[in-house]
Amino acid sequence: MKCVNEHIIYCRNTTNKLIVCLYVDDMIVTGNNEEEMKVFKKNMMKKFEMSDLGNLTYFLGIEFEMNSQGILIHQRKYAQDVLKRFNMLNCKPISIPVDI
Repeated sequence: MKCVNEHIIYCRNTTNKLIVCLYVDDMIVTGNNEEEMKVFKKNMMKKFEMSDLGNLTYFLGIEFEMNSQGILIHQRKYAQDVLKRFNMLNCKPISIPVDI
């Protein structure tokens, strides 16, 4: 089923959840059953020319890091690119956005 609120997300609401996010030529597959995700990806690869890039690390400017406590989502690279663009990589950081 296509998500009503987000047009790039499709969900299968059965006992085993399967969520697919499509954006241009990128696809993210997730769910609560590893075997079902493997079957879905295998069927998609039979029908379309595609490859499995493994665990998600970067998507639409957002970085994903897995650790023992879960998944960390951040935009470190984007922030560094902005600082670099405005020649502020070596600036001294402060905890509030204005001087006291």
